[in-house]
Amino acid sequence: AGPDTGKKVAVIGGGPAGMAATFQLRRKGHSVAVFESQPELGGMMRYGIPEYRLPNDLLQKEVDNITEMGVKIFYKKKFGKDILYKDLKKKYDAVILGIGSQKGTLIGCEGEDAENVFSGIDFLKKMEVTGKRYNFKGKKVAVIGGGNTAMDCCRTSRRCGADKVFVIYRRTENEMPANPIEI
Repeated sequence: AGPDTGKKVAVIGGGPAGMAATFQLRRKGHSVAVFESQPELGGMMRYGIPEYRLPNDLLQKEVDNITEMGVKIFYKKKFGKDILYKDLKKKYDAVILGIGSQKGTLIGCEGEDAENVFSGIDFLKKMEVTGKRYNFKGKKVAVIGGGNTAMDCCRTSRRCGADKVFVIYRRTENEMPANPIEI
């Protein structure tokens, strides 16, 4: 960390944006406190990308680098509920919002709220947060979409024991937005 500037910054969200901002701010000598709603830092890197793709121990090394710089981290603190802007404004010189986009999207058709229908993000996040795997043994799984999250859902479904996983995409395979190696 650089020489102390005397400035105090609150960073809301410990995902990729929050961690990057925290690192750069601390490196410049500012005092930084991170407020994270989850029990661990990493955001979608931890809760939305399966561990086989991004091992949690590698992510934890990045978190450790930040804490070793003297950053204070407050876990399970939800902005607007546990911490309020008016309170942060009194104590900090600046507030950075790095809250990300944590909501999965559904496709907007009848039955999307049925049992065993999940958004890709929610499916992946639930397993990381709870530590429990779905049991798809003997089941067929349909994944609707062609992006990297959809491909992660396919691979994760197989790891959960699904006999078959089908990808349903509205265009051709060549038009799928997922990285070709993922497809």
